Amino acid sequence: GKKVRREYSPIQVLNHPTMDLLVKHYPEGKMTTHMFGMQIGQSLRFEYSPNPDFKWTDASLHHLGMVGGGTGVTPFLQVCRTVLANREDPRYAAVQSISIVMFHSNRGDVILFEDFVKMGAELNA
Repeated sequence: GKKVRREYSPIQVLNHPTMDLLVKHYPEGKMTTHMFGMQIGQSLRFEYSPNPDFKWTDASLHHLGMVGGGTGVTPFLQVCRTVLANREDPRYAAVQSISIVMFHSNRGDVILFEDFVKMGAELNA
């Protein structure tokens, strides 16, 4: 068939040996319809290109602010998970607060809303 290319942001902790994706199924979407119709044992080709411009080099960042909406919040998951999983690293330990502004029609549209609430509680504990 015809090749379809879509970009997805991984949501696992940075530098983790696996790649975890969060994919929302859109009934009219070519890629998501294909992915959600796959059977166990079938494969799908992925290319992973980490963002070479994203470098967290020092411990001077005390507050993170992120703005996005829809499935565009998946990079937020990766950043929040990385900060929380690496509190012993001075670069991440310096972060004292994270503000996220999400644009959605209603709260029910926020992907993994409860996960964001739990991560906020963990950061503030």
